[in-house]
Amino acid sequence: MSARPPLTAIRTFDAVSRHLSFQRAANELGVTPTAVSHQIRALEAQTNARLFNRSPAGVEHTARGMQFAEDIGPAMEQIDQAFRKLLQFSDREQVVLGAGPIIASRWLAPRLPDFAARHPEIDLQLINSPTEIWRRAREFDLAIAWGNGDWPNLQSQKLLDVSLVPVLSPDLARELDLHQPGDLLDAPLLHHHDGKEWADWFALAGVHHSVPVGIKVEDTNVVVQAALAGTGVMLGIREFLADDILAGRLTCPFPNPLRQTAAYYLVASGASQFPAHEALEKWLLDCADKK
Repeated sequence: MSARPPLTAIRTFDAVSRHLSFQRAANELGVTPTAVSHQIRALEAQTNARLFNRSPAGVEHTARGMQFAEDIGPAMEQIDQAFRKLLQFSDREQVVLGAGPIIASRWLAPRLPDFAARHPEIDLQLINSPTEIWRRAREFDLAIAWGNGDWPNLQSQKLLDVSLVPVLSPDLARELDLHQPGDLLDAPLLHHHDGKEWADWFALAGVHHSVPVGIKVEDTNVVVQAALAGTGVMLGIREFLADDILAGRLTCPFPNPLRQTAAYYLVASGASQFPAHEALEKWLLDCADKK
């Protein structure tokens, strides 16, 4: 067996290990799932070791695969850090920020001109990812992740607490003639994922009734667009929809906030080493303080 490690296959293995998905690893690497599968099989053949168990339910490590993932993790982080350090020798400072689609579009994007004005010397690259952003944190200098702030091998600090309120278009609000929270049971509800948040909000508002099945949408940005178009009523993140409410594009008939136990966190795979990273981190925290 060659003593030279197959670096492409190892990089592929690292991506699959973090995502536990060939598809998501392929998305990260910019290749096809078939190419990912080929690299993993080649690595398994070269090492004579099965690294993953595959099933219709997904991918999981074997014992040897888990050990290999733990062994190469620090080395992969060192390579990423070394590459980012090399980029700092360019004429301009560069920083890569990862974020999920909803916070990137509804909260971050409107604020980016302010960052550019304050830091014209920094080239900021924003990458939004529909997958759990913490799984890709090592690809970024800094990331904004949704969760409880407790992720293995990542440093995190809370950025933003959020709460949910019902919102809908003014035209639909006039049509429905809403007077009390229970009236929303007869409204077309827009559900993100399984609709559990609607049940929680109704219970908070004192309405104890089964929640009707409405339109289920995976992408939160699509839910927002549907609400703006008058398709139905959504439970939206108040902090992200404040501008739409102030401008009259959306209305909030019952501002009972359902506070979320999860929050948005700033995460990084290591301590900040460069002024550009620190400037971005401070700016994001300042923005959150101002809401």
